[in-house]
Amino acid sequence: MSTKIKDNGALLSLISTVFFSVQFPLIRLSLAYIKSSQAAVLEAAFTIVFCLLLMKFQQKKAKLVISWGCVASGLLNAAGLIFLFEGLARIHPGIVGLVGRLYFVYAMLIAYIYFQERPTKSELILLLVAILGVFLVSFQSSLTSPGSAVGILMAILYPASFALQNAVIKTTVKQSEPLVVLLNTKLVALVPLIFYSVLRLNTGFLNFNLIGSSIIFCSTFISTFLGLLLFYRAMGLTTFGLANLMKVVEPVFVLLFSAMLFPITLSPPTVLGIALILVSVAAVATAKGRVKQ
Repeated sequence: MSTKIKDNGALLSLISTVFFSVQFPLIRLSLAYIKSSQAAVLEAAFTIVFCLLLMKFQQKKAKLVISWGCVASGLLNAAGLIFLFEGLARIHPGIVGLVGRLYFVYAMLIAYIYFQERPTKSELILLLVAILGVFLVSFQSSLTSPGSAVGILMAILYPASFALQNAVIKTTVKQSEPLVVLLNTKLVALVPLIFYSVLRLNTGFLNFNLIGSSIIFCSTFISTFLGLLLFYRAMGLTTFGLANLMKVVEPVFVLLFSAMLFPITLSPPTVLGIALILVSVAAVATAKGRVKQ
């Protein structure tokens, strides 16, 4: 794979990261009007609609793909969405975004174990530094209520689901177009999401608020639709590890966007944790970018 192609993939991954960052404050804002389980269903449903509209615009037929890859991807996506939305319902979106940097740890472990992208000693040390940073962010003094503890747990689990899903996607995008993969992933995810929402809300599942639904509509278009399409394309151009390492700046954008709607006071340990996360991941990203693969 040429250096130019890898660089293009890294740039696409970086742009997708900016789009992903918008969803955290927007989802939290929508949860003032609708329940988290409803928001997760709307996210999947809106993504399906966007995919179908784009296929029609491109004059392509919607293709139903029945494979273990799409089924596994859809189920993991559903789990990730449930964890993400439940976490955002309980703690500040900026904190969710920061704890979510455990995605980097999960993605690197998958790259090392499954894709056999060999780590160096310095990469392993920096990975441990990133984990330390996540713990400093997670255990700030303001997160003392039971609800906050559950929110932190959800924030730890959601990146694990998405990292596993993207490992599956890495193989699937080589066989199908990113748009087809995204459509089929969301079709599969919609079923368990509806089931989960009905269990949580019973008949209240159908009580959708227009304002909350509109916010999820905007969030889905920017983050889930455009962001994921760019990320899937990036993974087709560069390595799994490098594509994911471009997500290093996501906590910065999440904090910036979140602070506009939900002011937050950062404690010294949190600031130190943020610095450790950003520096460690950036260092590994720089090192990997110099390696010829």
